[in-house]
Amino acid sequence: MLNLREECIDLGKSYKVLLFTDLHAHEYRPFSKPTSEGVGSRFLCTLKVLNTIFQYAIDNQIQHVFFLGDLFHHRTVLYSIIFDKIAGAIEEAANNGLHLHFILGNHDFIFSNDASPSLIRKIKGIDVIDTPTLFGLRNLDDKLAAMKFYFSPESMIEELILLDNLTKDRVKHIPNNSECNHTLLGHFELIGAKVGDEYVLREPVSPEVFNPTIFNHIFSGHIHKAQVLHTTEQHKQVNYVGTPLQHTFNDENNQFGFAVLDYTKGSQFTNYIPLNTLGDFPVFRTETFSTQEQIKAFCTRPENKVSFGRDYFRIRGTSQDLKFEPLFKKLTNYRYENQNEVLQPSDSDSTSTELKFNLDINNYVDLYIQEQKIHEDMDWVEKDKLLEFLDKVRVKGNILQ
Repeated sequence: MLNLREECIDLGKSYKVLLFTDLHAHEYRPFSKPTSEGVGSRFLCTLKVLNTIFQYAIDNQIQHVFFLGDLFHHRTVLYSIIFDKIAGAIEEAANNGLHLHFILGNHDFIFSNDASPSLIRKIKGIDVIDTPTLFGLRNLDDKLAAMKFYFSPESMIEELILLDNLTKDRVKHIPNNSECNHTLLGHFELIGAKVGDEYVLREPVSPEVFNPTIFNHIFSGHIHKAQVLHTTEQHKQVNYVGTPLQHTFNDENNQFGFAVLDYTKGSQFTNYIPLNTLGDFPVFRTETFSTQEQIKAFCTRPENKVSFGRDYFRIRGTSQDLKFEPLFKKLTNYRYENQNEVLQPSDSDSTSTELKFNLDINNYVDLYIQEQKIHEDMDWVEKDKLLEFLDKVRVKGNILQ
């Protein structure tokens, strides 16, 4: 029989819980600049995001913080300095009084199997959720459950049923149970979730596996796009919290931040906090120009002044006759691509990048559907170009429909 865990936690005077997910800490190279701290500027931005979220919890007297999975990005390539700085920030937050609960996401396992070890277990001062856990909330009738990511859908459903039964047994004697917020947290890959603006997951698990008579609120990591997954009338909504910062151009235009559950607000207890209301953080932007007048107007737009030095730009031109020098002088981080040309990274003025595709299109479609394979095994230039191509193919209905 699989193990289940039960605990009782005290939410303190605020009666709030903070949720965030998919930090994907990594020494990203595109657009990153060297710093005096021995890590790139993009990683320092990730570290700033983590500390900003912790500080928000402290300032608002939120004692319990739940991370919904994918703390690190590359499972097999993790530099010790990256681990040490992330672990240091987490341990400092724990020393400042935060109770930190970390759900294991698919990127948090060293190998792609449910029994794989995880480096997160080496971080001090945190509660690692690697077995289904039911939290009772002191002075409240509400229940909060959490479960890790499962590479096997069958294992995920099996443990969910056990967690359902345990929760049902604990709440059946609670008066006015219909007014309670029984919440399930996890790192779920569900049919119907949107990846980016276009692609919709068609496997492996249906949201209908969740019993609406037990958990009336579900929050998940894994999908970077913050969204509410609407299911049938008989089943409750699934809330994907979304990444707290943008990682690639595939996250472009996504809302990014974290969620706060306020148990003093009844059924309307979810509050989404956009990260850009707490600080100045870069975003990924794609700008396409077809005339010289468009370039000039973009360069002189007052609202772009801060963005030019902060954000990561993908500049596209539809004609080889366009002159981008005035724009490029303003941008700190950019890469340029012209129609029918390969990409040229912003940190090199003379070296272009060839895109070498080793597999046939059917193999790439399989990789596209299995999102984590693309993130881990492919070069960043190849990945962005492939995703863009497959999105266009999908829209035309030639392969993925």
